[in-house]
Amino acid sequence: MALVRIAQARTRIERGSRVRELVFGLQDALLATVGLVAGVDGATQQNNKVVIFAGLSHLVAGAVSMGAGEYLSSAAQRRVTAAATDDARRIGEAEPYVAQEGVMEALQGEGLDRASAYRVVELVSRSRGALASMFQATALGVGTGEGEGERRDAVLGALVMAGSFAVGAILPVIPYFVLHGAAALILSIAIACAAIFGVGAAIGRLSADNPLRAALEFSAVALGAGGIGYAAGLAISAIAGHQVPSGS
Repeated sequence: MALVRIAQARTRIERGSRVRELVFGLQDALLATVGLVAGVDGATQQNNKVVIFAGLSHLVAGAVSMGAGEYLSSAAQRRVTAAATDDARRIGEAEPYVAQEGVMEALQGEGLDRASAYRVVELVSRSRGALASMFQATALGVGTGEGEGERRDAVLGALVMAGSFAVGAILPVIPYFVLHGAAALILSIAIACAAIFGVGAAIGRLSADNPLRAALEFSAVALGAGGIGYAAGLAISAIAGHQVPSGS
């Protein structure tokens, strides 16, 4: 029963890392695309074809960029962690007294008295591998290093990030396939806000925060991004109109 509960807890932690990537991709895509769509809509005097082209281009470029960025950042983190793990292993094997003192200090920091910490260290020190692992986990706060599972997680994280960005980027563009003018823009912002509201509420629930407050915060940011983007588009359009002479 205890092992089952441990496995369930590990699964929840793994899902939590995927939630971060999912939410980040969706949120970033929704906010950026609403701002882009609104800006292009204003700058082009509500030219649907240009808005759709800009939105789809943003979707492809953003999804690839976000996926690649997630993978590269995970790979960099793995390399740094692997280097720290190797250092910890060398210290634990070549200088066990340093590792022992480090573990004792960490255990005392967690509330054990020195005598109890000493007994734990004495027991673990019967195996240099166990001592090195405990030293890196308690004293240095690093994991067990790079492995095939972590590489698979990095690939999965990149796919989740890219996929969530693509979904978030296409939603605000959909209205422009069927509507025109202000109706398309209003529906685009409404869809993005509804999606962000749902994501915010879900995150609030998962993080034991107030779902309504989290959802309202997300929605307010989306509306702000859309308004700024549309205003910027109108300003650019007005400036370009003044600078470009009519006829020749």
